[in-house]
Amino acid sequence: MKIELTQIRIEGWSLDVGANFEDLYKIYEHVLQNDDWWHFFREGDYTLIRCLNKNVKQVSKLLEIEHGIMPGQIKVTKPWIDNISTTRAYQEEFTYMFHAFSVLSMKLLEEEDKQSPYEVATNFIGVFDRVVHCFLNSGRSHEKVKSFIPLYLLKKIIMCRVYGNQCLLFTML
Repeated sequence: MKIELTQIRIEGWSLDVGANFEDLYKIYEHVLQNDDWWHFFREGDYTLIRCLNKNVKQVSKLLEIEHGIMPGQIKVTKPWIDNISTTRAYQEEFTYMFHAFSVLSMKLLEEEDKQSPYEVATNFIGVFDRVVHCFLNSGRSHEKVKSFIPLYLLKKIIMCRVYGNQCLLFTML
């Protein structure tokens, strides 16, 4: 299936500043949760939102009216074709993953108000562990390509615990 997405680049809108991440969540609630392919990326001082073309006007309108983004800050590219060759080669597969990661981040944000900082960090690290584990478990092994041998140890991660601000990884050797 060919998935065509439009890319919205929002200049000067970092998701790490102020309430911008929560503002993205509001856009998710109002528009993007009904888009089966949308996803976003933090890119420092700008943010990328990719979504179905039918949602671009509504997302742009919310950015402008509700979140103070000026029209000149929004650059729309249709269709999105990734600029990284590996992603471009597997763009459909990455689109599934990017969407899932974006939805997962919205769900993690939903839960934060009900959790202590320790629970938020523990939950985040647990999700990180599952994401890495899934890919390493299903990805290539060291059997055929010897340069993968160092990655084999990563496949053996069995536990990650947060102690204060420190994360300790335990592996089976």
